[in-house]
Amino acid sequence: MVSDEEASPRAGSLACAPGVIALGAAAPGGPTRAGANLYVRFCEPTTWLGREVFTSGTRTMDDQSPDPITEARHALGRALRELRRDAGLTQKELGLKSSANDTYISQVESGQRDIRWSTITRLLMALDLTVADLAAAVERQERSPKR
Repeated sequence: MVSDEEASPRAGSLACAPGVIALGAAAPGGPTRAGANLYVRFCEPTTWLGREVFTSGTRTMDDQSPDPITEARHALGRALRELRRDAGLTQKELGLKSSANDTYISQVESGQRDIRWSTITRLLMALDLTVADLAAAVERQERSPKR
């Protein structure tokens, strides 16, 4: 694992704002050398739905420990899928009602893509649901076994 002291000088000008995850590389000749070890730098702790989702530190990309941000993205995607299915809509139908691409909806539901707040709002409006409904669905997904 690359320490913060080792990573920072070699990382060049990585953005480091609260809640930002900065990707970089560290190698003896600098961050762009072939064979560099990729690492993730967690700049500040942040919260999502009232919980701390990561802490400060640096982790190599091959570290297989669970990433709370990824887990939260997957829970949100599973929650959106649950709500869409409960409404009896396909991804294509939801896409048409919300002006969103069905492929994008599929990627969000599977946790492969992040989603903007404006898109969440459009999806909820198309499903005739509230943010409270979404939050409850996310809570259910966080408590259920991972699929």
